[in-house]
Amino acid sequence: MTTSLPASSGRKKPFIIHKQAREMARNVLQMCVEEKKENKFAFPVNNALDRAARYTGLTKRTLSRIQTEAKNGPLHSPSKKGKSCNKMGNLNVDDFDRSVIHRCIEEFYLTKNIVPTCPKLLAAIREKINFPWGDYKFTKTSKENGL
Repeated sequence: MTTSLPASSGRKKPFIIHKQAREMARNVLQMCVEEKKENKFAFPVNNALDRAARYTGLTKRTLSRIQTEAKNGPLHSPSKKGKSCNKMGNLNVDDFDRSVIHRCIEEFYLTKNIVPTCPKLLAAIREKINFPWGDYKFTKTSKENGL
């Protein structure tokens, strides 16, 4: 009984080999070609770590670290750090807090005759209400309120 396979182009999906892996593959291939020309191994077969270091261009110490990692479990490469998430969540400021912020800004302009800066305003607002956010959220809130 024969089963028909779906028609395909017979091509495999191409994958990306990064620069470091390409260089390592080139080193291994170059060493194999040299060994073929000389018709002997560059290092005895018993010295696996020396041969691997010579082929890959890595140090023996690096290769031994990789070897111990492989014994402990699957190999992982260092991952990129992700973006830090907002721990405080969305900015929910009620009408009372908005009015306190508005009065505080007016107080700076009218009674103190000072142009308010973010750090000064935040210090004054935190004395009056519980405002847990920083400069960015404060600026965003004041812009939303038209201040």
